[in-house]
Amino acid sequence: MLTTPTSDYTVPHLRGPTGPITQTDLELTEMMATVCRVHIAVFRVYLTVLDHPQSTIAEIAEILDRDQSTLGKQLKPLYEQELVTRYPRTVSNGDVKYLHVAQPLEETSEWLQRELDT
Repeated sequence: MLTTPTSDYTVPHLRGPTGPITQTDLELTEMMATVCRVHIAVFRVYLTVLDHPQSTIAEIAEILDRDQSTLGKQLKPLYEQELVTRYPRTVSNGDVKYLHVAQPLEETSEWLQRELDT
């Protein structure tokens, strides 16, 4: 059974001008969504893929209770920002399904820190 993403993300080594940045999960999600230039709902897709690596669009849509077409649109900016990568997998009937893998949170937080520093 697939589960919803956890909400206990801590961004490692994220520092502001006066020291470590501490945020609630919602504030952190809003901040990262803003810096990554994606809607909060899109960033939640990133967090879901992070929690469920190698998931198909159908599996991610089930977890988030969204239509697959909506999810496909929400994944597009994540592909463009290279926060999520998809890999083709040929299934037994010859069709191709794509597995999704999120950039590790450590790498995302390092990128976020560079964006905050500029």
